[in-house]
Amino acid sequence: GALARATSDVARKSGELVRVNSVFATEVDDPSGRLEGLEKAFITSGWASSGITATGSTAVCFFTKSGRRCQVRVVRNELDPAMSRISYHLVPSDAATDG
Repeated sequence: GALARATSDVARKSGELVRVNSVFATEVDDPSGRLEGLEKAFITSGWASSGITATGSTAVCFFTKSGRRCQVRVVRNELDPAMSRISYHLVPSDAATDG
């Protein structure tokens, strides 16, 4: 199915994406399972994973790579799973703020 996407706060440094806040609306049945699939893709691309933290309908993982950190959050909408959300929050890793 098509993903609705909202992207903001985009910044590049020497051609590399260093900051972005992106949210996808998509169907999620199992937040942890979905995030495990995303985690494999990040690791394949050379990112280090902090491990997945899951509570109920939310699963979160931090990834780090060469001066960048990305928080990926999968939130299942229990009332309407087709309107669940996956968000990516990429920041330079010297930025000590969590979104």
